[in-house]
Amino acid sequence: AKISVLDNCFSSKSISASGIGGACNKIERNCVHNITKEHFYQKVLIPDGSVLKQTKIIKEVLDADVLIALPKAKSHGSTGVSLTLKGNMGLIYDRGFFHSYGLNECIVDLFPLLKPAFTLIDTTNVMTTNGPGGPGKIIKYNKIVASTDSVAADAYVTELCEWYGRKVKAENVGYLKKAAEKRLGRIDIAKMKIETQNV
Repeated sequence: AKISVLDNCFSSKSISASGIGGACNKIERNCVHNITKEHFYQKVLIPDGSVLKQTKIIKEVLDADVLIALPKAKSHGSTGVSLTLKGNMGLIYDRGFFHSYGLNECIVDLFPLLKPAFTLIDTTNVMTTNGPGGPGKIIKYNKIVASTDSVAADAYVTELCEWYGRKVKAENVGYLKKAAEKRLGRIDIAKMKIETQNV
């Protein structure tokens, strides 16, 4: 078996600047890749998509036995927050379509194809303003949020953190509300069983 850490970054410098490349290569050499060439992607049809009817996804992701999401929590100028569901855009070739034809709708249309088996959201240092590019205000929450329900994890982090100087309800994030309406996950934080562990 092997592990691959994959993304379609705007800049390959992101891998070295973030420290992800160095950290992962200590465990398994050459496992981190910035996939920018189109021939590494495969066209996939989305017949039930409300807006997104097809897209190109990294072939290795489609072939994987298990998909684990590890987004860094940050704000986003268009969607408010960028977490697991929004982070799936890093696994497709053409993000431009999403921004042109309904970002929240496309994010939700894509999610059933790239639904992680497990989600870990890094909230150790959260960029709460001017995301995703920054620079922005950083607040330390020092938590890793884990769930098999990516929508629930995103909802929890949305309500845990401050965004642009204020608290936000999960139902006010367009793609989370739409995902819950399609029964792709839960956003009812008050009814969830949430456990906290100190390590």
